[in-house]
Amino acid sequence: MELRQANNGQIPVIGALRGVAALSVALFHIINSPTGFETDEAVRRIVVSGAHGVQVFFVISGLVIPLSLMRKGYQWGDFGRFMVKRSIRLEPTYLVVIALGVLWIPIRSFLLGEEMLAFPTASEVFLNVFYLIPFTGGEWINAVFWTLGIELQFYLLCAFVFGMKRSRLTDIGMYALPLLSILLAGQATEMFVFRWLDFFIAGGFIAMYLEGRIVTEKLGILLILCQFSATINHGYLLAAILTVTSLIILFMPNRRGGTALQFLGNQSYSLYLLHPLVGTTLVNGAMRFLEFDEPWIHWSIVIASTIVSICSAQVLYKWIESPTMRWSKAVRLKS
Repeated sequence: MELRQANNGQIPVIGALRGVAALSVALFHIINSPTGFETDEAVRRIVVSGAHGVQVFFVISGLVIPLSLMRKGYQWGDFGRFMVKRSIRLEPTYLVVIALGVLWIPIRSFLLGEEMLAFPTASEVFLNVFYLIPFTGGEWINAVFWTLGIELQFYLLCAFVFGMKRSRLTDIGMYALPLLSILLAGQATEMFVFRWLDFFIAGGFIAMYLEGRIVTEKLGILLILCQFSATINHGYLLAAILTVTSLIILFMPNRRGGTALQFLGNQSYSLYLLHPLVGTTLVNGAMRFLEFDEPWIHWSIVIASTIVSICSAQVLYKWIESPTMRWSKAVRLKS
């Protein structure tokens, strides 16, 4: 299989997949979120599929986090350093976007010509900062933050599972895990990792294959079980996304997808967090000040809002995310 033969520590196609996923989610929010902007139901149904870029991110996280832990020989005693690394990598960008979300409230009010929304209370900010919204019934400040809470839950789950000594029991447990995810998904809301476990574990099985812990035949069976679980839990479309994402990683690992996708992939985290503030607000503002007499005006607004979102994300990436990536790499998992 090309993935095992060609892998040299990096998987270029992951960057392309991140770029596609982030752009898809951004277009979904830019086109569908502003009330009354897109009235063509056929277009709305197509664009809704872009929201499923989130599940592509879940498969990718399911691969890269376990792969990193296995390659560094992670044990339970490394938990603190692991969480410090992840926090340095992700938290500064997240906190900046939270702050921007609060500061954006009066700007949004002006552009939309609406009464200003209430600023979040200190307790609401606290719950967002520490990802406690799923446990309290509160609201996320940003529409996409819910997935970051799920990612954190996955990091904690990984830290526990990959700290265990490998045994025959855990090998048998691999086959049970996709089927167990069917039961767990039925008991969890969309705010919890167990609702989406089949996507994460599909990536995890690919990571284990890369590390030689499972053979090709076993990987095939496990991915079929994950696809079956996703079909039961989420339907055929999301199951297909799981399968296609997994196959692209396995059979086209060195495909970069071009400079544009790699560029978007590099800034995908910043773009993912920032576009609900920038892109959707610009569309709402355009709806207030412009007349959409011609389709070209409509789509020009979509393109302009997307470009401004990407440019804004690049600024965030350059000044906040990129430096924190370097700082995170400087923290060694092993002392």
